[in-house]
Amino acid sequence: MFFGYNSSVNRFPASCGNGKEGTVLVFEKIRDLIADQLEIDPELIKPETDLMLDLNADSLDAVDVLTQIEDEFGIEIPDEKTEEFNIVANLVKYVEEQINE
Repeated sequence: MFFGYNSSVNRFPASCGNGKEGTVLVFEKIRDLIADQLEIDPELIKPETDLMLDLNADSLDAVDVLTQIEDEFGIEIPDEKTEEFNIVANLVKYVEEQINE
């Protein structure tokens, strides 16, 4: 079981994103989803990583990652915001904001 993750409802609790520990948990889960999708070592993914430039992800990869994140965290990512999420840290921040609402 992933710490802080409630698998019975497939959603992180609202308290998960609070503080540095919550940020680390959200980052690690997003990092793992990206690594699985792109079939790369998770250690290559840092908060400052750009999915397109650093990891050579294409637009289909990016859409698949965002869809997995929506499913995993029980959130919705509007289409008009997707371009903001090439940088992993931007994506982590958005997810934290959504799960803490």
